[in-house]
Order: sequence, then C-alpha cells, then structure tokens
Amino acid sequence: MATSLHLLMSADPRAVADCVAFARAGDTIVLVDRGVDLLAYWTGHPAEPLNALDNVSLAALEADVLATGLARRAAELEMALWSDAQWVEQVCSAGRALSWK
Repeated sequence: MATSLHLLMSADPRAVADCVAFARAGDTIVLVDRGVDLLAYWTGHPAEPLNALDNVSLAALEADVLATGLARRAAELEMALWSDAQWVEQVCSAGRALSWK
C-alpha cells in the first residue's frame, strides 16, 4: 500500500483523532494552517495522540509556524519544518494526500 500524507489543518481534537485513526506506518503527518497551534500546548508526552504513532513522520509547514510565532517551540520539539516548495513536492510524491480539519 502506498504511503499517505496527512494534512492536519486544525487543532480540533476530533480532527486529530480522525487523523491518528487513519495514519499508518510509513505515513507522514504535516501540521498546516491552524494545525500548527498544536505546537503551543504539545508536551511531547508519549500518551499524546501524535506521539503514540509508530513509524509515522511528523512535520509542520514553516510559513505557518513562523506566522504563529511558534518557531522556538517547533525547535524544542525537534519538529521538521517544510518550506512551501517541500510541501508541494511531498503532496505530489505521496501515494495519496488526506486533509483533516
């Protein structure tokens, strides 16, 4: 099965839960738009939904992180930041892209 790119576009707990429920090993979740708000209160604790995923890559859209003033927090969490060009490249190369809002 091809890997999926999950665009988590909201910090709404329902969107996060749905995204996590559909993510599989080898997939990537990227925080986009209001999804980067998760960085503000993410403790990194293993019980948190996104940390509980095995073999799923996490990233955030750099422009959205910078716009919300969360760059320092992203660095603390060692979150990979993607440029707009990288984001487009990832969407085009993914087996499928799913949006969660």
